[in-house]
Amino acid sequence: MLAKARKRSSTAGKRVRIFDTSNYHDDPSIRPLYMPPGAVSEFHFRGGGSVLQPNHITRYVYPTLLGYPKSALRLQMPSHAATRSRPHDQGMCDNTFVTISPVGKPRPNKAQFQSWIVNEKERDKKCPNPVGRAMRRVTGFRGNTMLECGKFKLGPDRLVYVLKRTTVLWCQEQGQQRTYATDTARYEIRADKWRDMRPRTAEPDEHDCWWVRLYDLMNGSYDRAYWAAKEQMESVGVVAPIVRWLPRPDLEQQKIKIIRTGGSQPEGEDMCMICSEDYFTETDYPVLLPCKHCLCLPCMVKFSDMADNKLDASEVDKDPGCPFWRCPLCRHIMPVKYDRLSVVKPDEFNYWRWYTMKEYMEKKMSNRDFNTYLSMAMYSEYIPHFDVSQNNGIDIAKTQVRAKDAIQFIEKFAIPVYKLMPYGYSTDNPVTFPESDWLLKAIKHELQSLESGKQAWTLPSLTRHFELVTGFEKEVEFVPDPAFPNRKQMKRVRNEQQWRNSIGKCVIDDKQFNLGNPIVPPGYDVYRKYLCGWTAKGCFLAPDMMVKHYEFVARLGRENRVWWKGHELLKS
Repeated sequence: MLAKARKRSSTAGKRVRIFDTSNYHDDPSIRPLYMPPGAVSEFHFRGGGSVLQPNHITRYVYPTLLGYPKSALRLQMPSHAATRSRPHDQGMCDNTFVTISPVGKPRPNKAQFQSWIVNEKERDKKCPNPVGRAMRRVTGFRGNTMLECGKFKLGPDRLVYVLKRTTVLWCQEQGQQRTYATDTARYEIRADKWRDMRPRTAEPDEHDCWWVRLYDLMNGSYDRAYWAAKEQMESVGVVAPIVRWLPRPDLEQQKIKIIRTGGSQPEGEDMCMICSEDYFTETDYPVLLPCKHCLCLPCMVKFSDMADNKLDASEVDKDPGCPFWRCPLCRHIMPVKYDRLSVVKPDEFNYWRWYTMKEYMEKKMSNRDFNTYLSMAMYSEYIPHFDVSQNNGIDIAKTQVRAKDAIQFIEKFAIPVYKLMPYGYSTDNPVTFPESDWLLKAIKHELQSLESGKQAWTLPSLTRHFELVTGFEKEVEFVPDPAFPNRKQMKRVRNEQQWRNSIGKCVIDDKQFNLGNPIVPPGYDVYRKYLCGWTAKGCFLAPDMMVKHYEFVARLGRENRVWWKGHELLKS
């Protein structure tokens, strides 16, 4: 098998799976303590900042080994796994967890910083919440912090959380040169004292603080947090715990056999052919298909959930009359006779609502299939005539920008669709960022400017134009591609003046000092390119073509039930 070729030749360096089954604070209602407006607390922690204003960016890393052996690390099982649906794929979500804190304190000079370290760190040691006190202090200044955390068993009665804080502050400039100062600290907190570290916040439901961010990563409180922690486990060589999620009785209706006892699978079938992970230790149960091939349960669930009706022209006689998926090895057809949308659980609803629109946009409105919409726009005389026989409308069709129609498209379709993406907390979705408000204003302004210019644009050129005017790069001439000497590539460089006049004056962009923290909020740049691309497409679509789409998306965002099954828009 292909998978066996990727099998590790020895156990040396193999990832180790260790986890703590006690999960003593498995409580999704845990949130920061409410602090009434105007109250003062030395542990008060602020989030909700923006990179467009002076800020401090804190990035959270869990789990990390922090110099301890892997055998000492203790991982917690995800919250309420037995009554929770298996997490779905990560989609377009960014798994970087950060808090952007607004700051108002002036930048210190190096002497002030050194004096501060000596005095304040001594006070931290005497404080009942040294992490909370330190985080409140450092996030009041411009800079970056990386907060690394792990839970360790360091002795018979010594179960502790260990946190390492690394902070870089932006100090007063010496002439034209930026100067930075670094501070590190390590904290050891007994497991039974962890809850006492919760900081107070200005809002009762505030989640954007260091304690809740780490809590969510530790407990995999929602799908994005689960995937972020799992990804980090892989990077440190630790195997994620095998989780027994809410069972799916509908899967048993397929002609499969879930093997729940080690050694009962066919000889030689000791690892999944898809993810190359060992059954029972690195991944879940093996599933035996009618063709006698095996794959792990998580991979089988993914294939089954994405079942469709696509058959090759030579296989019409094999049509099962229902959606199906195939064995990845021999292409054996696996019919799925139940409707997946009919068994959606409440905690899966947000994902399937988003997935429905993502699939529609990829299948019906992607660049490959957008020719149909371009032809409709041409026949309705919304855009000039082009040669439809060439089947490359996206490259040759042109339009003149109509700002009002394009703005309606992005406000009623592009933005509401992206808002459906399940980020866990709605305020973690890039649509809600202050930076995205600036982005929308910039795009609207540019649309109005292009309309007055009356220039004709192709879809690729208009997309590229929006990306350039909303980013911090400028185009330069084509230069040789190092990987392919006979080709040339478009090289982009930062527009330093535009950068320095905006985000550059608020964030640390020096790779030597930014601790690997992002320069813009996680997910923002993907959202920016998404919005630029769909704004360009909206310039080609007549409003009357999109009425049903606007109504469909509005209802998706309004109703919390699966109502769209068999909808005419999805059938077309």
